[in-house]
Amino acid sequence: MPAQKAVQALSAKTDAMRATAVPLLVKLEEQVEKLTKLADDYLEQGMLGHYAEAIKMRDSATVSLEGLQQKLGISGEAADLATPTKAEVKKEAKKDAEREAKEDAKRLSERDKDNGKKADAREAKEDTKKAVKDEPNEALDLCNDEPSYRWIAAGEGCVVEIKGPACEADAMPDVAPLAAKAAFVRCIFPSYQYATDQELSEVQARCSWETSAWQLTLPVAFSLDVAKCKVVRRRKRQILELHLTPAPPAPSCGLKQAVLEQGFGWMDGFLAGQEADVVRARLLDLWKKGELNEGEVEGGKRQHLRSDHYLFMQEDDPAVAPFTRRLDQLVLSIAKEVDELKDLWLMRGRPMVAVYAGAGARYTPHFDAVRGDNGRKITCVLYLNPFWKPGDGAELQIFPEAKGISPEGPCHEVQPLHGRLACFLCDSRNLHAVKPVSESAKMPRVAISCWYYDSEGGQFHREDERDALRSRS
Repeated sequence: MPAQKAVQALSAKTDAMRATAVPLLVKLEEQVEKLTKLADDYLEQGMLGHYAEAIKMRDSATVSLEGLQQKLGISGEAADLATPTKAEVKKEAKKDAEREAKEDAKRLSERDKDNGKKADAREAKEDTKKAVKDEPNEALDLCNDEPSYRWIAAGEGCVVEIKGPACEADAMPDVAPLAAKAAFVRCIFPSYQYATDQELSEVQARCSWETSAWQLTLPVAFSLDVAKCKVVRRRKRQILELHLTPAPPAPSCGLKQAVLEQGFGWMDGFLAGQEADVVRARLLDLWKKGELNEGEVEGGKRQHLRSDHYLFMQEDDPAVAPFTRRLDQLVLSIAKEVDELKDLWLMRGRPMVAVYAGAGARYTPHFDAVRGDNGRKITCVLYLNPFWKPGDGAELQIFPEAKGISPEGPCHEVQPLHGRLACFLCDSRNLHAVKPVSESAKMPRVAISCWYYDSEGGQFHREDERDALRSRS
């Protein structure tokens, strides 16, 4: 009997402890939820330092919550131990209703989008039939026209339809391996490069036309199985189909490792396929509308150092937002490893589009920051030039050993290929320049840049790029 009473007393004490701990458990759960939402909001705004701090606080609250649950022998959530109030039930019902409404709206939007795509496909099919019927024996003279292309999903791989100069296609078989010389379409593997010119990681598909001097280089979001890839000629439609088959996953490239070891690096396929095309189309549209500013030294002083056209874009631009979100995640992973970025409250600046058009357009050697004068710590540049080819100029030149504004030491050149991302530490490091655009270039050189700033423990907030020019002493 005494033992039984002791057990009962202990059980009653445990129940009392659990009942007392329920409010604390609920509070900790709410804190974890709020900190998670706060971290997501910070990340959406490109405030990486604030995001990292919120994640630390959330993880600490999670450890406290799990420790208390373990101490009390509770495996489920604290909410399961307490009877929900009417207000809580009403709140949950409202959340469920809002969630269902959002899902319904999303389904309707997707249905409308699918209907629109089907209608567009029917119209395109009818147009194609009409064109073939009206001109059954005439080949299109496209030798001097800009090639065009579009991506089509095909299982795990994809198909790229290319319409361009037909001058060299007569000697090509209707179906051929993608790497065959007769098909003049081949795969290259330049993706990510160390200073020693090793070639690793993702791949690109390249198509060239010698007679017209056009070249098309497209980033692919997966490694290619070259032996299974092929090119098909559609004679009636005057197009080529690149059938791209993925290879088994390979170890990812080490852009982060390159920045850690040498302060700079680049990789291909950061944006691939249609993702890169959407951003490029948006930037070119802004340029053609005349919304870009004439190149000048930051701060408004003309010293003839640059001859591009540029514009700081809005952060919520729907065409650019997917790129900045992905870039934030990459920079977060780099910042965890690189000493110069550790423990900084990094903040992303507004994306800047830059277009170099016309022979001679360039940017002379410069640093993006000098001894922390504007807070910039790392520069990230995404290139969007599917038709760029060697000889067009406008390559990025990096001089990692230069101490002053004059180039010295080895020069590393980064070709501005479509979907390629270059990153480099920029505070009094990595003097760089943009080579002049050559007269042979058929298209303007397009890029979008993002700088990540040291927000000084969260006290410095970049409202716009003019803020970054303020004195930080």
